Amino acid sequence: MMKFVEMKIYRMKLPLAQSFSNSQTTLTYRRFDLVRLTTTTGEVGWGETVAFETPWYTSETVTTCHDALVNYIWPLIRNKEIADPKALNLILNKLKGHHMARSAVETSFWGIYAKKNKQPLYRLLGSDNAAVAVGISLGMNNLEDLMQEVQAAVEKGYTRVKIKIKPGWDILPVQTIRQSYPHLKLMVDANGAYDLADVDVFKALDAYDLEMIEQPLGDDDFINHAKLQRIIRTKICLDENIHSIEDVKVAHQLGSARAINLKWARVGGLFNALEIIQYCQKHDLLVWCGGMFESGVGRSYNLALASLEGLDFPGDISESSRYWSEDIVEQPQKLVEGRLLIPKISGAGFNISKKRVEKYSEKIESFI
Repeated sequence: MMKFVEMKIYRMKLPLAQSFSNSQTTLTYRRFDLVRLTTTTGEVGWGETVAFETPWYTSETVTTCHDALVNYIWPLIRNKEIADPKALNLILNKLKGHHMARSAVETSFWGIYAKKNKQPLYRLLGSDNAAVAVGISLGMNNLEDLMQEVQAAVEKGYTRVKIKIKPGWDILPVQTIRQSYPHLKLMVDANGAYDLADVDVFKALDAYDLEMIEQPLGDDDFINHAKLQRIIRTKICLDENIHSIEDVKVAHQLGSARAINLKWARVGGLFNALEIIQYCQKHDLLVWCGGMFESGVGRSYNLALASLEGLDFPGDISESSRYWSEDIVEQPQKLVEGRLLIPKISGAGFNISKKRVEKYSEKIESFI
């Protein structure tokens, strides 16, 4: 049994190594809350909220996550005896929504739980893999710069490339990349920028042997995704639609998608993510791990999850230097022949750099 006696929240502002644009926004830095939980016996776990500052991706934001952590989640877990992740999940289920807020606490607990069991997290989750093949997500750019980014990614060893698209920026970049890289695992992500009236764009994209088209339509639209999937050959992958295993079941039964981009924070943590993986594998839905511009903290949890058997499609994890000039962990993830090695240390797989956490903290709060 464990009891939490303190929660610290560090409001972080990490500058991105380079700006990143998609159909909805442009990022030059990442503001998020780093969450540190301490137990009665002095064990410490770290998690992070991955919501953005404005609700362009989901309804959750940095502000709503902070509010949920302080006013709802901490009172639920403070001084409660919690045996394992399942028990914690049952407690957190008393809260409706706020998945990204609860996932910061939930992953923090997994790190403590793994260390207490003297296992690396990836082994505790059931993985025997020592490394994970990963892909890269490239933002919107002019065509010349995009091609240079693709070339650099291929030379670095990334085994899959994803590019962001929007109306007016879709067929040309795909066609240009495919001409130079006919065998590259290539996919596109629209972040919901289209509607069903744009069906001719997706029919045209069918010609370029894409791995999948991610989130072409609105984030609450299962029916039109199902209609579109019946029209085109290329797999549709749902991202923003998926907040729970029930959403996955709806997508599967309606035929809205043939792939699921799984983000543990968007579904409330690793426990729920494992349930979704099991369902997808049972029903032949391709499932893979997406990314949320996590620091090395969140990225470590993502890496452990992505190492599970059956999650072979290269996820949006990338090495730390892709996003950060300085990460806040002592072991930034580095690409080795297109793969990220999984740390074998017990616990979550990282050690916090206290110096860099202090450097990039805008505010520190303690709750007991």
